[in-house]
Amino acid sequence: MVRGCSVSNKMPCVYALFCKATGLPYIGSTVDLSTRLPTHLKRLREGWHHSRKLQRAWNKYGEYSFCLSVLEFCPEGQLQEREQFHMDAWEAYRCGYNCTPIAGSTRGYVQSEETRAKKSLAMKGRKQSPLHVQRRSQSMMGKNTGNVAWCRGKTKETDSRLAAAGLKVSLKLKGRTAEEIFGAERAKWKRENQRLVLTGRKRVYAPDGSWKLEPRKESQPPLI
Repeated sequence: MVRGCSVSNKMPCVYALFCKATGLPYIGSTVDLSTRLPTHLKRLREGWHHSRKLQRAWNKYGEYSFCLSVLEFCPEGQLQEREQFHMDAWEAYRCGYNCTPIAGSTRGYVQSEETRAKKSLAMKGRKQSPLHVQRRSQSMMGKNTGNVAWCRGKTKETDSRLAAAGLKVSLKLKGRTAEEIFGAERAKWKRENQRLVLTGRKRVYAPDGSWKLEPRKESQPPLI
C-alpha cells in the first residue's frame, strides 16, 4: 500500500502508481523517488494533484487501493525516453491516469478552476527561501542568476533526451504544411513576420564559420 511505505531509493528510475481496483497505472520518472513519492501523496491527500484522472481514482477508491512499483532503473539522461516507452506500453494516457501523452510535457493540459483554487490555498502562507528571493531580485535587475536551460550546451549526439525530443517533433511535423500546424491565419502572420525580419539584412560571418544577421536598420519596418 502507498500509505506508510518506506522509500529510500535515490537512483534515477521510472515508477508507476497502480490502482489495485482498476489495474490502471500512473507512470512517471524521477532522479530521487524518496522525495518524489511524498510530493505525489501530499497533493493527492490535499486534493490538488495535477492529474485529474489520478485524483478522481484516489478519491473514489481510497489511498489503500494504490501501490507503488519501480518499473526500471536507468541513467538520468535516459529517464524521459524510458518513461515514454512504459507510457506507450501501458497506454497510460488513453487507458491510465497520465494527463498528457508525452513524457515530461504538459502541452495542451489545462487545470480546472477547482484545482487552481486548491493549489493557491495550499501555497498561501509559504515563505520563499532567501536564495529564491535573491535570485528573483537579481533577475529583476537584469543580472544572470546562474539558472540555465537543461539543454544549453548539449547536442543530439551528447544527450539522448535532446535527440528523442527532436525525433518526436520531426515525426509529428513530417509532411505537414504551416497551415496544418498553425492554421491559415497564424501561418500567414509567421511568414509575414519572417519576411520583415529578413528583408535587407545580410549574413555576417565570423572567423570560425558561424554567422548571424546584421542588425536591423532604422528604416526597416517594425515587427508585427
